[in-house]
Amino acid sequence: MGKVILEVRDLKTKYVTRFHEDVYAVDGVSFKIEEGKSLGVAGESGCGKSTLALSMMGYYFPPLHYMSGDIIIDGKNISGMDPDTVRKTILGTEIAYIPQAAMNALNPTRRIIRFIEDVVRVHDPKATSKEIRDMAESRFAELGLPADVLDKYAVELSGGMKQRTVIAVSTILSPKVLIADEPSSALDVTSQKMVIKMMKGMMEKGMSVPCFSLPTSCRCFTT
Repeated sequence: MGKVILEVRDLKTKYVTRFHEDVYAVDGVSFKIEEGKSLGVAGESGCGKSTLALSMMGYYFPPLHYMSGDIIIDGKNISGMDPDTVRKTILGTEIAYIPQAAMNALNPTRRIIRFIEDVVRVHDPKATSKEIRDMAESRFAELGLPADVLDKYAVELSGGMKQRTVIAVSTILSPKVLIADEPSSALDVTSQKMVIKMMKGMMEKGMSVPCFSLPTSCRCFTT
């Protein structure tokens, strides 16, 4: 048995509606993932897959609320941790998230490279613009994205390019755990292959990937 990199213990989270009603979207979920492994989560629409993905980040915004349970990443329990501490020390490096609506995740008023610089400098304030660009160009190349995408705005990109850009940003700091919520659903077959190849390469280096609602074309990726 390999090293357990992510463990979720009896995690419970809920939504609170504007009528102050509780909706228990994640109710007592537990599982473990070993280093370099993946876990596929499948279920019908509305069953709580995306809520589980968000809950595992340990970074809650209303109407989603943490109730109880543990989220342990490489021995660190992030449950109930201060949100600012999670953002600065956990998100991006320990755990990262590819959202289901990835094409809507980019700020339309900023060039892609500015967005990446912000992400990197939260964790490494001394990183130079050249270092960040070199890092970004390398990751973009893995996903079949030309380097000039870095100087574009989101509105200038196609849907598939936006999806791959968000994946590149989510993995720019090579997190130990990558939560992928339908990571290739908006991509053509060629782009899906690039995404899967990149993720498999990162898994070979030790990254673990919980995947939610994997498309059929990703079947070969799940272990």
